[in-house]
Amino acid sequence: MQVPNLTLAYQTLALKPVLEGAFLNKVQKLSDKAFKLRFHTKQGSKDLVFNGTALYLTSYKLEAQPSQGFAAYLKKQLYNKRVDSVYQQGVDRVLVMEFTDYHLVFELFADSNLILADKSWKTLSALSYGDWKDRAIRRNQPYKFPSSKGLNPSFVNAAQLRQQLAGPDLVRALVSGANIAPQLAEEAIALAGLQKTQALASLSEANWHTLAEALLSFYAKPSLDKLKPAYYADQQLLLPFPLSSVKGTPKAFASLDEAFDSLFSVGEARPALGKTVAAKPKAAKEKFLLEQQLKARQDFAQRALESQKKAEAIYAHYAALQEIFRVVKDAGTKGISDAEILKKLHVKDGDKLFLT
Repeated sequence: MQVPNLTLAYQTLALKPVLEGAFLNKVQKLSDKAFKLRFHTKQGSKDLVFNGTALYLTSYKLEAQPSQGFAAYLKKQLYNKRVDSVYQQGVDRVLVMEFTDYHLVFELFADSNLILADKSWKTLSALSYGDWKDRAIRRNQPYKFPSSKGLNPSFVNAAQLRQQLAGPDLVRALVSGANIAPQLAEEAIALAGLQKTQALASLSEANWHTLAEALLSFYAKPSLDKLKPAYYADQQLLLPFPLSSVKGTPKAFASLDEAFDSLFSVGEARPALGKTVAAKPKAAKEKFLLEQQLKARQDFAQRALESQKKAEAIYAHYAALQEIFRVVKDAGTKGISDAEILKKLHVKDGDKLFLT
């Protein structure tokens, strides 16, 4: 499922008043990449779920594994520790939970991770260790945030857009240079009264100012008053509010927590406990239905992870894909055969499509 950085910004805003000042009481593992953290808050006990894609407060009783390994380590280090602050790292899909002596970092992207660092940002433990192009996560080594790409849309101005964006047209320039999802880029362009295929050279100074204002209206001052969560099932896309440029009728939710609970926790919840008085055939039927629900939930989680990876791959190569589509469309209008189009793109039948 796609959870853009703007959605995380609004979720962070919603979590802050609940979690800041709360005390962490328990850390439990739900699956290989999912954890449940129980907090004592002013509103009572609250369970926070981290599953790699989302971070949300659940209203369900989720079955947890015995406390051991990484979950047990986190509980030992953070037990009864007070949360001083909760914040998003820039506009990246990274959320930091700050304690007096620790930083707990939630990385919410395809290769999700959960890292505990001390006050000086030395990595104490992590769900996953490894080396990447721009950083490494290793025990007792300094923790480094993933490198941000492009401009920060929370502080962008017309001069920055004009000087630093580059590309054959406006939408591709925004996606690759302004750190925003394609859907938000198209919405900003529409709000600015521009065309997504418009060449950058054709924009006036007034156009750049209007475009910057459109981006800032999304990112600069997120407010819970604007929050009207919208889930587009066809695209598996969750946004903090509906966008006119996204096709389809979204499903509305009262909160992002409710949306995530509906999309992830249903089917994973533990059945209510009570006296067993039903006949054996009914019990067997209920067991079968529960197994089917759990299987459906597992299948959905797998599809959601695969869709997220595909979406992030498209996002990373959006400009190149748009160029491929343009070349193919232009060639088709000129009457060039499919075989000739493939030849011009330097690919063979059965191979993956790519530009050279």
